[in-house]
Amino acid sequence: MQLIVEKDLRYIGVMGSKQRTSRLLNFGELPFQISTPVGLTIGAEGPEEIAISILAELIHVKKMLLKSKVPFL
Repeated sequence: MQLIVEKDLRYIGVMGSKQRTSRLLNFGELPFQISTPVGLTIGAEGPEEIAISILAELIHVKKMLLKSKVPFL
């Protein structure tokens, strides 16, 4: 996980709850780049809708970063 944080990524999406992700990645408090559970809360059902919620979150993050003039990648 340290390697991922050192890469200066702007967004890392992880499926699962914050507690589960923290436990799996062996972190007390998750870095700000990690979004968990991944995707916007739209009541998605099934893999297609989950994929759409993840893409929607990526679009949202990208627009917020562009607005703040922070490079996306």
